[in-house]
Amino acid sequence: MDRKNLFLGLACIAGAMALFFSAKPVAQAPVAATPPVAAPVVAGTTAPAAAPALKANNDIPLAAAQKTVLENKHIRATFTSRGGCIEQVELLQQPADLKRKSTVVFNVGNADSAMALAVVNRATNQLEPVYSEFKLGEVSAHSVSYEGILPDGSKVTRTFTLAEEKEGVEPYTIRFYTKVAPAAPGAIPSRAWFSTGCWQHSQGDSIHQFLSVLADTGDELSHVNISAFKDSNGFLGLGAHKAEKEHPIVAAGKPFSWVSSGNHFFASIIRVEAAQRG
Repeated sequence: MDRKNLFLGLACIAGAMALFFSAKPVAQAPVAATPPVAAPVVAGTTAPAAAPALKANNDIPLAAAQKTVLENKHIRATFTSRGGCIEQVELLQQPADLKRKSTVVFNVGNADSAMALAVVNRATNQLEPVYSEFKLGEVSAHSVSYEGILPDGSKVTRTFTLAEEKEGVEPYTIRFYTKVAPAAPGAIPSRAWFSTGCWQHSQGDSIHQFLSVLADTGDELSHVNISAFKDSNGFLGLGAHKAEKEHPIVAAGKPFSWVSSGNHFFASIIRVEAAQRG
């Protein structure tokens, strides 16, 4: 099986980014943990009218969200109004088994959507995903946009665009644009994180050693797999460690070229547009 990459192109993000790889308990078979990517967001040129702050219990259920499906010959992407992000992406030409009864699906079985936004809860100082209802905006054959509100009242505009079917264009690409405008003139824009989404382990990877996250700064390549989030006695005591809840793999304030989550055969890669790297 050929290794295919799902590229998530990044736009309208400036400044340094920090990366963390977080583990969450799951009821199903283990999957790659979802690392959020932190970035200073870009303030809008005009200030929107002040919006009421969101409450902690405003998250909408998965089943209640409005779904929008876009596809080309290679991928079928399902977007959700629950946070205005990517629920899953089916790789239409990549069979999941030798009998070709099903296809590979990125982020399947994951309660956290790919490219979901997250912000720090100031009361608890914990990172929490934003799963409030985002209003569906313009929709075309290959793009969809959403508008939403962060807990501090900041307005969010999000756009996702599938690649065109033409020579020289990577068909597995989903470009995205996220803009955050402060709730009031002169206010500091909210700092937001993005979830990379995850992959299920492959059938041949019974111990899940290939579920991992990679991050490249241009000078250094960092790698973390899910063993960091499990207790280990090591080998004869060497390498023994307790399970971590959160593991930083790129120093805060240091920009990266790309970050990837993947399994034995597939990877999703978020890369920053060259002109936007800070």
